[in-house]
Amino acid sequence: MTVPFREASYLAQVARLRSVAAEALRGFPLKPTAVRFINHGENATFRGHVRAGRNTEDKFRLRVHRADYHTPRAIDEELAVLRHLHRKGNLRVPLAVAARNGKWRVTVDSP
Repeated sequence: MTVPFREASYLAQVARLRSVAAEALRGFPLKPTAVRFINHGENATFRGHVRAGRNTEDKFRLRVHRADYHTPRAIDEELAVLRHLHRKGNLRVPLAVAARNGKWRVTVDSP
């Protein structure tokens, strides 16, 4: 029997979040060369690297949100604001990468 997420130790939670992150990354057109855990708080954050050219790499961040914290609509709105700010060019903000299905987020079901 699996221990509920909230009752699991911090390290056990991070291990489960790594699994969710790996599954989510399959939904994006990225081929990470490395993915590293950064933080686990209101969401979990991972830093990754992808090959950008023959001898260069780009960095990316992946956030894993709790199912009971932000609504999908709120996450979509946040990503829309970032895309808008990026297009305006007034601020340097992260640029979201669309998933293979064209959406801006991927949902992963996990116990």
